[in-house]
Amino acid sequence: GVSDDANNKFAKTQIASLSNFVNQYRLNVRSMPSSLDALYNQPSDLADPSRWTQLLDKPVPKDPWGRDYEFKVNGGKFEIRSLGPDGQANT
Repeated sequence: GVSDDANNKFAKTQIASLSNFVNQYRLNVRSMPSSLDALYNQPSDLADPSRWTQLLDKPVPKDPWGRDYEFKVNGGKFEIRSLGPDGQANT
């Protein structure tokens, strides 16, 4: 219904915003973050910690259904996904 449409749109907006922050992180640090938490908390394993900047002013938000966003890195590419209203991948 209407609520699902609103939540889907909100999740897409959050994912787009988080994607922009991941790209900014990659430019600043010159590597991909290992998790979305690296946008808020400085990772302890950075090659050059002076390049890190806190990009989020609060911890990574949950998706509209109260779950963590999935974040996967494959080489120089990344994917951020929500499990949606049913909590199941690929549905």
